[in-house]
Amino acid sequence: MKIRPHNTEEVIIKSTHVDKGIKNLVMWLNGFSSVETIFSCQGFSKEEQNIINASRDSDGLKELHSSYPYVLFTCGDKKQLIIILDCVQKFIKTSFAGDEKGFVKFDISYNIFDERIEYNLIMENTEYPDSIVKYYNSVYKWQLESKMKQIP
Repeated sequence: MKIRPHNTEEVIIKSTHVDKGIKNLVMWLNGFSSVETIFSCQGFSKEEQNIINASRDSDGLKELHSSYPYVLFTCGDKKQLIIILDCVQKFIKTSFAGDEKGFVKFDISYNIFDERIEYNLIMENTEYPDSIVKYYNSVYKWQLESKMKQIP
């Protein structure tokens, strides 16, 4: 009698704690099959930032390095990365077209680490992570599906 390999199914067994204020953005990113989030932080409110900086200053330490919300992730598929970056860019243009400030701090940078490219999405406002996901689900996804139907 020959023993056959067992039938298997793919099961996600990885779980971690994520700040509630960035959870939806992390889940959205991880919804792309080639994305893996590495680190994230929901950022701090202005009040929290002032308290942290005041206590750090009294200790002679520099200002808090990153008080903004951010997600560090990898993406192994160019098409998925383009969708992510394009969605964020269109969210910024749509949401802040008539903004009196004229400047919104969003930074998408990358570095090469251990033969992979890591992307860092940093936002200046703690409301942006949820706003990006809402924009994708209500506007961008529909536009993307409409474009895909037009391609033969």
